[in-house]
Amino acid sequence: MPTGSTAVAYNLTITNTTAQGFLAVAPGTATTFTTSSINWSSTGQNLANGLIVAIDSTRHVKVFGGGGGATDFTVDITGYFR
Repeated sequence: MPTGSTAVAYNLTITNTTAQGFLAVAPGTATTFTTSSINWSSTGQNLANGLIVAIDSTRHVKVFGGGGGATDFTVDITGYFR
């Protein structure tokens, strides 16, 4: 993203899920999050969700995981905001 960008639009895709869990995407300087970005409820799910998140001054985001399960994931940036 160019300097001066303040947020990104992205697709979050998960695959190879185990058990149940969630991912939350937040600005890179975040130490916590307020809501999940995607949730899964069982092993073997493949899911995607489109979202928008603010970015920090170095244009980074952070992904938090929780809920006891595990997954592989991809964050695909589709656009940015200034």
